[in-house]
Amino acid sequence: MTGSTIIGIALILLYHVYLISEVQNGKNLFNKKHLRISSFKTRKSNEDIYQLLFTMCPNTKYSIEFLDKEKGHILLSESITLLHGGFFYPITISPAQDNTTEVTIGVKSKILWSGFLVFKSHRNLYNLIKLGLE
Repeated sequence: MTGSTIIGIALILLYHVYLISEVQNGKNLFNKKHLRISSFKTRKSNEDIYQLLFTMCPNTKYSIEFLDKEKGHILLSESITLLHGGFFYPITISPAQDNTTEVTIGVKSKILWSGFLVFKSHRNLYNLIKLGLE
């Protein structure tokens, strides 16, 4: 093996360790700026929103990676496919001032590049959750 091959493999392994640490400590994703953030308000309670997410995830391509009900944080992820490298979706559920609940959905690609698919995947999840709460 050449030196550049060893360095390349080491960088790939280091990046995978970084991704694993992000999933292990999901709260880190709630403090970072994401590529895209969308939010909406609903009259549903926090428990109704959690119930929708818990019933939705086993039936779709999303999985729950992290949950903190006290802070209103839930981290969904989408697996890597041939078309994209997968995404993390940090969701924050917080009370709004007009007796509604605000749901904020962010997106972060699991790999460095993501292209236009990150916007499409984010919009699909946003619409799925919003329509489920109506």
